Amino acid sequence: KGITGADFYGAWSIDLSSVPDGTHTYTAKATDAGGMTSSASNSVTVKVDSAPPQINIASGPSGSTNDNTPTLSFSGSDNLSQAANLRYSYKVDGSAWSSYSPETSVTLGGASGLSEGSHTFYVKAKDEAGHENQSPAERGFTVDTTQPMVNGTTPSVTTGVGRGTNLTATFSEKMSTSTVNASTFKLYKVNS
Repeated sequence: KGITGADFYGAWSIDLSSVPDGTHTYTAKATDAGGMTSSASNSVTVKVDSAPPQINIASGPSGSTNDNTPTLSFSGSDNLSQAANLRYSYKVDGSAWSSYSPETSVTLGGASGLSEGSHTFYVKAKDEAGHENQSPAERGFTVDTTQPMVNGTTPSVTTGVGRGTNLTATFSEKMSTSTVNASTFKLYKVNS
């Protein structure tokens, strides 16, 4: 509701900045200098949307992965736009943002795969009103496709070792203590 003036040609506009988000229908009536009021115009429906969509990364690597072409899935929600009408843009590390598309998953790395090391995946959404999420969702992960090697063991002496002696191994890379266990590290007897 409100009152506004028309210009010489009859064009008019009204500020909707104080109207809450949602769908609103408007009609117009004109009143001339003599106080005569017209009937209502055809209605015009507008959708006011001032909030950007929210985004969530649903699946994909987190922490270390040996997959250099990982797939990440994401979804969005919005106060007015249906999820199917949202568009998504993503990037990896400092690369450029992709074009917006309706796709909700992406496989990274292309034909050659991502390089070894740390990476951060970012994704943002845009709703039907054109609002972009200015705080993209992000997920960090590390690509590690190099097989670890045992560089050496202590003691290295093959004779004179007692039954209760501990064997210490050094690896070619930093190992997580949660990944070195009886199923991932085997000690083999090589002579009889």
